[in-house]
Amino acid sequence: MRKCRTTTSSSRRARSGATRARRRPRSAWSRSSTRWFEVKVSELPPGRLLTVGPEALLAEVAREMRRHDSDSVVVMSGDRLVGIITERDLVRAIADGLDPQQAAAAVVMTPEPATVTLDEDVSVVALKMMSRGVRHLPVVDDDGKPIGLVSARNLMAVLDRARS
Repeated sequence: MRKCRTTTSSSRRARSGATRARRRPRSAWSRSSTRWFEVKVSELPPGRLLTVGPEALLAEVAREMRRHDSDSVVVMSGDRLVGIITERDLVRAIADGLDPQQAAAAVVMTPEPATVTLDEDVSVVALKMMSRGVRHLPVVDDDGKPIGLVSARNLMAVLDRARS
């Protein structure tokens, strides 16, 4: 009688009735050694930077946001970042009775918003957003000038890519 030779792992599988599960093909992102929390802001798709002045009327701000399909604007005074306005801010202002034809951006903006730099990890960005209860953060260069926006939606895209 002839003996069958099997490897230890295959004989264990045969005895237990287990079969080898097929692995789902992994994306290039997950095959890389980069984990989602090691991704830098510079690797995110660039967020459109829409700016207005502090004197801009809310109606004007809303029109610009609609025209550019943006859910936030950065408020600039000259070269200086002075605030940010989101869709939520506009809704809150109107619900509170402010007249969008009369009220200026400076009245409803979040003053001196937290910012992020291109070399920050998205995990740090996520913590900043959560601790401040915000969904948008301006991205600034080394001189502190706004160059883009990062949103919670951007972070979700990173998580989704890392997961698949």
